[in-house]
Amino acid sequence: MKEWFKAVVKKIRTEEDPFELNRYRTLFRKNVPFTLRSYFTAYLLKEMKNGTLDGKAAFSGDNRSSRNKRLNRSEARAARKKERTDERNVRKSSVARSVDQSNIDSRPVLADDVSTTLFVSIGRNRRVFPRDLIGLIMQNVEIDREHIGDIRILDNYSFVQVITEDAERIISTLNEFEYRGRRLVVSYSRKKEDAGDEAGSEETSPEANTTDNKE
Repeated sequence: MKEWFKAVVKKIRTEEDPFELNRYRTLFRKNVPFTLRSYFTAYLLKEMKNGTLDGKAAFSGDNRSSRNKRLNRSEARAARKKERTDERNVRKSSVARSVDQSNIDSRPVLADDVSTTLFVSIGRNRRVFPRDLIGLIMQNVEIDREHIGDIRILDNYSFVQVITEDAERIISTLNEFEYRGRRLVVSYSRKKEDAGDEAGSEETSPEANTTDNKE
């Protein structure tokens, strides 16, 4: 079971959407008293082991099937139509949220006197988007969302603007961190000295050229 715990922790840190997890976290904290949360989690694990945990029933309502049996045909058709409409609305909301997240790199840049830019050795070639780097930082370093500013994704690496006081924690936590099958290089960026660097970048890092050769 230890391996399962490790796999779940790794998945939370590298794959799961932090915004979606926060919604479930809020629901959990609202409905389970603080002193019983560890016991509640232990109970869920026990039920999972015994094969008696019905997750769908917990979210859809235990009495949905019995209620549907009492509906006549016209009521059943109306209920199904409403469900389809609700599902379409949920999908539209999800798409809109995804668009907002994909455009997150256009958010205002943090002030230069309180921020610094970090080099991260992963980019578009690894199908990385700004929301991925935001999730990686928030889940592993636990800093406020507002402390992450401009994000530039290039082919082989990226630049992330952060509050200066958070920079050392981010570097110490994520440098050499295994992410999507490779170990990251995370360091302070520096102003480029040669005009021959990748077009559009104003900063680079000593590791940048090495990273390009590896990928």
